[in-house]
Amino acid sequence: MSIKQDTSEQDWDRAQITRFCSTLSALQHRLLLLVQTPPLFSSEYDQSAVQEGAASALILGLELFYPTSQKRTQLLVRLLALAGTDLAESEEWDMKSQSRTSAQRSGKESFSFIGKAAAVHFLLVPLLGRLSEEALGSRLVPASDLSPGELRDAETAQPVVLLLSLLKLLIDRVQTLLQSPYYEEPVPSNGKGQNGSSEASLVVSLLLLLTKHLISWAASWPVGGEDELVDSDIHSLQEEEDFSVRARSLVHLCIRGLSYHTAQLSAPWWLLLEFCETLFDRAATFLRERESAEAVGAAEIKEVEQSIVGALLPAVATALLPLSNLPSLPGAVPSRLLPRVSDTLSCLVSICQRSASLHEALAHTVQSFNAGTSTSAGIGMQVWAV
Repeated sequence: MSIKQDTSEQDWDRAQITRFCSTLSALQHRLLLLVQTPPLFSSEYDQSAVQEGAASALILGLELFYPTSQKRTQLLVRLLALAGTDLAESEEWDMKSQSRTSAQRSGKESFSFIGKAAAVHFLLVPLLGRLSEEALGSRLVPASDLSPGELRDAETAQPVVLLLSLLKLLIDRVQTLLQSPYYEEPVPSNGKGQNGSSEASLVVSLLLLLTKHLISWAASWPVGGEDELVDSDIHSLQEEEDFSVRARSLVHLCIRGLSYHTAQLSAPWWLLLEFCETLFDRAATFLRERESAEAVGAAEIKEVEQSIVGALLPAVATALLPLSNLPSLPGAVPSRLLPRVSDTLSCLVSICQRSASLHEALAHTVQSFNAGTSTSAGIGMQVWAV
């Protein structure tokens, strides 16, 4: 009798949970509809108030409406993808034009948002603010590792691939915002994502938060498998008398070794390398476009400081330094990163060398340093002279 009672209670609990989840799903759908297609009001202020209220309810109940980290990541990826396409802008403009036409008949001018443009306008910045918090943002990075074999499986690797898509979209978004002619606010390198922060500062905060946890995740897991270049391959290469055959075999072994290390990277290392490569490539491209300028003045230096070069690279590069001391770090990791770091630094040095203000600042720094150390050590001028 007790077994039947326990079974019926479990069935009742499952039914209640199912009913609760269905209610949450229906409520989430209704709130999204209110954001994107609000009821018609005579006042544009009333329409925006309804949309803001629905968006606030979704963001405040984020962990209820989007209970898993993957669902929250998917939501942010969709919003960032919309924000980076012409679709959102054209839809917003078409809606504004229609609103203007209808408002002109009543002698008023109205600016409102509907559809996907409304979802971006009312949800993106508040969502970035919530996910920039340590408690929520840290959960976007998976806690478990995937083996190289699992990483090649589309289904098991979906959370890792989704996170990489998010990282790339965040880089694209902050680069677009920082290069906008309307952007004037400097980006803090340690923003907390508090209310009132600009979208650019929130994206930077979230990127740095994800970078911190991504590096921690990578450092806590093995890099990958062991080297497949066995002694027999090396021995047979040494015994080969034909130089041309030996040269071709050596090249083949080198390519085989690099390909093996790349293929055998575990999920956190693969994700970290893909993210860093994207960031350094975008930074080098940005610097290369400004490298050909005849003169580099204060405006150009400020532009570099407010770009991803100044907002992201210093923190990311500093965070990567401890990884160089890992004994298990294979050659594939620095072989992929060092060329990009070198290319970025080369472009940056080229720009700095043509800036008179930076030369003056450096001379002042050298003078101050030498003045402060000459009385105690007496070697400051010798160091800088070298």
